[in-house]
Amino acid sequence: MASAPVSGIQPDSVKVYQIEEKFFTLSPNTYDIGEYLKLLEIKPHQIININLKEGNYTWNENYVTPEFTTIRMTGEKYKNGGKDNVVTILINQKKTKIYEGKEYSVNSRLQVSSKSYFYICGIDIIEKINDTREKYHSSVGIGVFNLCGFYSESTFCLIFGQFEVSSSPFINVSGNNVRGKINLNYSHFSRNTLAKESEIIIIDTNNGWNGKGSYADVCKTLITLNQGCKLLTKDSIIYHD
Repeated sequence: MASAPVSGIQPDSVKVYQIEEKFFTLSPNTYDIGEYLKLLEIKPHQIININLKEGNYTWNENYVTPEFTTIRMTGEKYKNGGKDNVVTILINQKKTKIYEGKEYSVNSRLQVSSKSYFYICGIDIIEKINDTREKYHSSVGIGVFNLCGFYSESTFCLIFGQFEVSSSPFINVSGNNVRGKINLNYSHFSRNTLAKESEIIIIDTNNGWNGKGSYADVCKTLITLNQGCKLLTKDSIIYHD
């Protein structure tokens, strides 16, 4: 007797996740960006859209994204090309961590976790932390913006903006076997005139104490690197024009 045809292997169990999309508007002189992101209590499988009204903001509190989230932060009235933005974020406070009796600088303002997407568009950033202490060698503190985790992939977009930088690296991918996807479309970088570092590395894959195997996949369409800013050439970073 012939066996009945197998229609497919059935799973032991199924989880269904509901995608929830939320929209927010933030005005100047209210919250630090990192503090505000924490107050939103973002959960996995949420899409968060934040419109920043015209004006000046600070970002001095570190924020760690939940896994499986999309966060889009857009400046009001931005135009293609990133030359006439009306929203500016200042990053300037020095943060430290004591480890085994030694004080390290911790520059991180953002950690993009596994399977998460963080998008900044139409916003200028002035970063002048300018701390000469040795960096804390963890994905927590090596870069100002960090893509991190373990055996994971995350995405960071920094587009249509002008970025004045004093800390190197500005963006870092680190952890154990982390793939960071980075989009720098119409991004214009310059070294802060008061920077103590003579050369600013925009993107690195410095794993610090977090193992090996991280790499960055970078789209750099129509970016500008002014004097004192550099894109590293190394096997762990792939660039696409």
